[in-house]
Amino acid sequence: MFSKVVLALALTASAANASTDTDRARSKSPGRHVQGEGLRDIRNKLNAALENAYNNLVPCENMTLGEVYDVLETLHSARDHALEVIYQETDDSRRLAANGVKSHKIETLKAHWAREAHIVEANPQLHDVARDGKCHDAVMWFTHHVPDERKNELFESGALEVMPKLPVNEMPHTTGPFYGNTNQAAVEYVFNNYGAGLSCGIAHAADQTITTNTEANVWPDSLSYSATGYGAFPFWDNTGAGCTYCDPSVDTPSSLKVKYDATQNSELLMHSSCGDMSWTGDSNAPNGSPCNHIFNSTYGAFIYTPVNALEPEADGEFCCRTFSAGDSNFPGAVPTNWMQSMNYWGSNTGFEGDYYSGEIKIYWYTMGGIDFWYYEDIDGNPVEQGEGCQYPGVGEKTACAYTLPIMLWHDYDPDTFVAESHTVDEFEVPEVCLATTVSCSAPGGSVGHGYGHAAAGHQIDHSQPISAAARAAFSRR
Repeated sequence: MFSKVVLALALTASAANASTDTDRARSKSPGRHVQGEGLRDIRNKLNAALENAYNNLVPCENMTLGEVYDVLETLHSARDHALEVIYQETDDSRRLAANGVKSHKIETLKAHWAREAHIVEANPQLHDVARDGKCHDAVMWFTHHVPDERKNELFESGALEVMPKLPVNEMPHTTGPFYGNTNQAAVEYVFNNYGAGLSCGIAHAADQTITTNTEANVWPDSLSYSATGYGAFPFWDNTGAGCTYCDPSVDTPSSLKVKYDATQNSELLMHSSCGDMSWTGDSNAPNGSPCNHIFNSTYGAFIYTPVNALEPEADGEFCCRTFSAGDSNFPGAVPTNWMQSMNYWGSNTGFEGDYYSGEIKIYWYTMGGIDFWYYEDIDGNPVEQGEGCQYPGVGEKTACAYTLPIMLWHDYDPDTFVAESHTVDEFEVPEVCLATTVSCSAPGGSVGHGYGHAAAGHQIDHSQPISAAARAAFSRR
C-alpha cells in the first residue's frame, strides 16, 4: 500500500480562536481532508477545501501577476506576526519569503516583487510562471499567517475582494520552453520562486534531506536489467557549455544492460553504442562503438571499451576517468531510493513506450535548467527514466538544440528487471582503467568541469551536493 504525500494546510469554515491558529502553526501534521496522492491530487483537494470554507475565490489563471501582488500585500497587513515567530523557531517552510529570500518585512518582500515584475515586463512569456508561483504564496500566507477570525473579515470588509486558488495546470512549468528565447538569468529568478511554491506540496512528507516522496517503489539492494536507450551517451564533452561532439538526435535506439549492487556501492552500465569521444585525445576512444561505464566505491568511475557489446570484459584499448574516487556526489552506486528525491506529480494516461503503454505514475525534478523524470506503471514497476532540456510528459519526445541539454531516456524492459545478487568480481575495475591518465570528467561531480549537459550559462554548481535523482540520471544513461 503506497504512502500518501501530504501538505500541512488546515482550513476551517468557522471562526477559531488564537489557540487554534497557534496549534496549527506548531503542528507539522496536516488534516486528512487535504492529504493526497501526488502534487496534482493535493492541489485539487486544497482548492476544494478553500471553496468549501470561503467565497470570493477565483482561479489563479484568471488573475494577473500584479493583482496577486496586491493580494499578498493585503494578506501581509492582516497577518499575525506571532505565527511567523513560531515558523522562524524551526526555520519552517511556511516562513514568509519572496523569490527564495526569507523575510517578514514588507519593504524587503516588495523589493523582490518589484524586481520580478520588472523581469516579467521585459520577458512577458514568464508571466504565467511568476503568477502561478505567487498564487502558491498567497494560499500559503492566507492559510498559515492570517488568523482564522480575520479571514472572513477581510472578505466582508472589502479589503480582500478576491483570493486566488492554486493553479490547475496539467503539468508543472519547466524551464525548457524558455531556452533560446528568454534571458536565462530571468528564467532562473522567476523559477526560483515557482519551484519553492510547488515544493510546499511535499514540505512535510518526510525528511527533505532524504526523500521528497514516499510513493515510489524503492529498488532491491542488488539487481540487473536491460533497457532501450535514446539520445547521446556520453552527453558531455570538454568543449564548454553545450556538447560539440554530441549528436542531439533521438531517432536511433541503442541497448543498455545494467548490473547494480547497493551493498557493494557499485554499478556497471553497458552501452551497445557510444558517441564520439575523440575529444579525450585518445586515438582508441569509441565513436559509434560499445562502451561501459563502471562505478566502483574504491576506485571511482570510468568509461572503457569492451571486447563485446553489453559484456563486462575490457579490451584493454581505452579507458578514461569520469569521477574521482571518493567524489562526494558520486561515491558509487546511486541509493536504492534515488527516485524518492523527486516530486511525485500523480498519474497520467496516454503513455506509449517500447515495452509498456498505459497509465503511469510521474516523478519529476529540475536542476540547473535540466528536467529529470521517472515513470512507474500503476503497480510501481519501472517504466522509463530520462532527462533533457524540457519535460515531455506523455507526449512525443523531440531532440533539443545543440546549445541545450541533451534529450535522453531509456525504457526499462520489465522482463529483465530482476533482483539478483552480484559478486565482487563483477564490479572489478579493469587494469586499463587503473593505469589510465585519460580524463573524461562528467557533469555533476564534486570536482571537474561539468561541461556538456548544461546549456550556456548553466553549469552544475560543484560546491553543492546534488539530489539522488540527478545522480541517477547523470550516471545511468
